[in-house]
Amino acid sequence: MSLTKALTGLARWPIVALCGLLTVLFLLYFSATERAAPEGTAGVIELELAFTEARFNGIVDQWAEAGTLGVQQRNLWLDLLFPFAYAGLLTGLLGMLALPSSSEPKLGLSILVTLPLVAGVLDWIENGLLIWLLGQGH
Repeated sequence: MSLTKALTGLARWPIVALCGLLTVLFLLYFSATERAAPEGTAGVIELELAFTEARFNGIVDQWAEAGTLGVQQRNLWLDLLFPFAYAGLLTGLLGMLALPSSSEPKLGLSILVTLPLVAGVLDWIENGLLIWLLGQGH
């Protein structure tokens, strides 16, 4: 299967609509869990942007003290699925706009359309590493 055929397969309305619906549901869920967390506690995004061991450990300690460590760990596991939804949505939309249906697209367009997939893979790796780090203790 060529890259163009795979990208064209994602650029169909049923796939785009499903990925769009899943993306919205993930965003609503993550937003609701952020609002339900005790005020002043860090969220998953803050953990993703911790950049230092001390900040990472401080956030995990904060979650443990607030009793939300389990919820945040579950959110990270669910966040492993989120890249599939948003990468599929963005790839499908870009594919609908950029890929001509009758001819082989130029390399630049194919690369443009695959960028959301690359971002999704990198996000998936990041989430996996955060889950691994949480499992290592601190």
